[in-house]
Amino acid sequence: VVADWRIDLLVSFAASLGEAGDRLTIPRVLDYTDSRTLTLERMLSNPHSDIPFKSRLQRQLELFRVKGRERSLVRRHNYTTTISSMDRAALLRVSDVDGRRVRVVPNGVSSGALAAGAQPPVPVGRTIAFWGNLDFPPNRTAIRYFYRQVFLPYLVEQNVEWHIAGRLNDAALRHELDHPNIRFHGFVEDLFGFVRQHGVMVNPMVEGSGLKNKVLEAFALGIPVVSTAFGIEAIDCEPGTHYLPGENPQAFADAVLRLLGSPSTRTAMLQEARGLVEARFAWEAVGHDYCGFLNSVLEADERESVQVIPDGEVRYEPR
Repeated sequence: VVADWRIDLLVSFAASLGEAGDRLTIPRVLDYTDSRTLTLERMLSNPHSDIPFKSRLQRQLELFRVKGRERSLVRRHNYTTTISSMDRAALLRVSDVDGRRVRVVPNGVSSGALAAGAQPPVPVGRTIAFWGNLDFPPNRTAIRYFYRQVFLPYLVEQNVEWHIAGRLNDAALRHELDHPNIRFHGFVEDLFGFVRQHGVMVNPMVEGSGLKNKVLEAFALGIPVVSTAFGIEAIDCEPGTHYLPGENPQAFADAVLRLLGSPSTRTAMLQEARGLVEARFAWEAVGHDYCGFLNSVLEADERESVQVIPDGEVRYEPR
């Protein structure tokens, strides 16, 4: 196919296809999103995670395997793209390749979210929202942490309602969060409409990696965000300007109550957050930067060619 179609560059968007072009001589780029190594390391070191002893041993074994897989994937591709500087650092650490070979290309926010956020604001009450893949372990840990450390001690007495969207197969977690002030909505067809009905988006991530798309969606849709550092680290934004930080339970609760009770703070923050997303995280902007990177790979006369050879070692040769 490469010969017949005269292909100059192979871009793989699936790690499972990482071996497909091993014997090709054209440049190969792997789009790897976030580092599983970093996610597992943070899960194992998180003091808020209730991991049983057996599960901890299983994850330690998985971490050993994942490191080997990521090392192989990064080494066998000329370039790898990932979505945050933290994930880039993790991939470089496990692969020990030249830093030029791993690049950051962030996720973007859909035009649908930006269009929905441009509509007139919807009146909201004392409600907070969280959404995502609830079967993803870092999301479940975040929900448990927020429920135990923030919601029950500080927000219930303030009559705050918590709305959670996303499929959840963890019956134990659903049972634990059986509270009159909590609503599980399951899968929501109109996510953007659901989000805009609530006063604050809470993002209590205490483990995981990558870029949290839910934060970009909240910024685009016009709902203010309170987040831990883990939940916002991949987005270059300013605390107090684009979001409010919640680095401990009391601070998190105070930030939520401040946003629910101060329309002026909400308005100023939403304008700044919306501007950030439009300028840097709309798919048009992200795509422009990604295409620029791919073009630089193709411009052989203006770059140093990264050559991957069969034994897994890497050499650099000028073209």
